[in-house]
Amino acid sequence: MIQGFQCASGECPLDDVDDVEIETGIRLWSLQSSWEGLFDNNPDGIPKEGDDVEVKPGWNMIFDLEESPIFELLAINGRLTFQQENVTANLTDMDLHLHAHHIFIRAGELIIGTETTPFTKKAKITLHGE
Repeated sequence: MIQGFQCASGECPLDDVDDVEIETGIRLWSLQSSWEGLFDNNPDGIPKEGDDVEVKPGWNMIFDLEESPIFELLAINGRLTFQQENVTANLTDMDLHLHAHHIFIRAGELIIGTETTPFTKKAKITLHGE
């Protein structure tokens, strides 16, 4: 079951999120350079099992892992798109599986295909909860 939350009083105890235009280039999840040094202490320089991960405001991130580790929290404040061939010519279609305990789409968007360019492979998100 998915449960959505909103601030009932109209005020949220959360910090503001910058309203930034989405960048025109793309960032591949699997590339260390996409993370701007945030995970340099990890072996591959990308998010690993148990990490809290944020797709920052304005980022245009492509999720390109066939099987992700289980992240503690994935906060999406930019754009996260599941990789498919029509995103850019250098990418190929493949089945993708994203694991997290919690996913929070606050000031961003999660795209797994569109009406005009449907996702043609298998996309799976597993929420592991507490």
